[in-house]
Amino acid sequence: MSNKKHIICSGLKGFIGTSLQEFFKDEIVFYDFTEDYQEICSKKIRYDAFINLATRLNPSMKNITTDLILDDIRDNINFYNFFKQNEIDKFIFTSSAGALGPVSLDNAKQSKSHYANNKRFLENTYCLDDGSNQIFILRCTNIYGPRQTHKNNHGLIPMLVNNIKKNLVVEIWGDGGIRKNFLYIDDFCRLVGKIVSSGNDKHGIYNVGDETSHTINELLALFEKTFQKKINVRYLDSKETDNSLNEIDISQAKQIFGWTPTTSLEDGIKKIYEY
Repeated sequence: MSNKKHIICSGLKGFIGTSLQEFFKDEIVFYDFTEDYQEICSKKIRYDAFINLATRLNPSMKNITTDLILDDIRDNINFYNFFKQNEIDKFIFTSSAGALGPVSLDNAKQSKSHYANNKRFLENTYCLDDGSNQIFILRCTNIYGPRQTHKNNHGLIPMLVNNIKKNLVVEIWGDGGIRKNFLYIDDFCRLVGKIVSSGNDKHGIYNVGDETSHTINELLALFEKTFQKKINVRYLDSKETDNSLNEIDISQAKQIFGWTPTTSLEDGIKKIYEY
């Protein structure tokens, strides 16, 4: 990207938002939709993209209320309406391949997860658009990296890093055979950069993840091998909302944007361990 681009972002202060800021610090000016709203409205510029990262829900939340679900939907619809009313070039929505499954023709069944069902509702709402707007829906797998908190079960890998460093017991739901797909944050950032710089005929729904998935037990074994530490694991009854994610097809993102993940899981966990 030659000239600096101007991007509005909801959820800019979260893990992905702060990582995007750091990754593109010399190339993109980011504006937080909430904190910078007055500045956003006063600037006489055309914004290159609106990246929607914000959500009031997460997959591990319990006792989600109807009010919370409705508030999350209202937030997202407000973001989208702002995008359309201000003629912003692109709208990028981070959905969830882990919750909804990869993009396919046969994954329309309802999930037991309110988080997943909200993501699906918003996807369907954005897809009602007549095609005149550039909407990019990214069904992301588990994005991980430095700055990601281990608190409130926001990420399996940061939780493992924290517990291993402190010699704490690692609790795993189920027998460890469930498959997960993990994408290092820098690989995600590179894709966002390519989308922002892309032409106006590439919008759609994309699978975003690594080309290889791993069982939880394989991930634990990789941690033990990499850091030469024995992990004390306690297996718990599986949760109803746990979904097993097999290999996902990211060929469309690779072909359209010339993007390929380059950070191996071993290298990625080393980076977050050393952060």
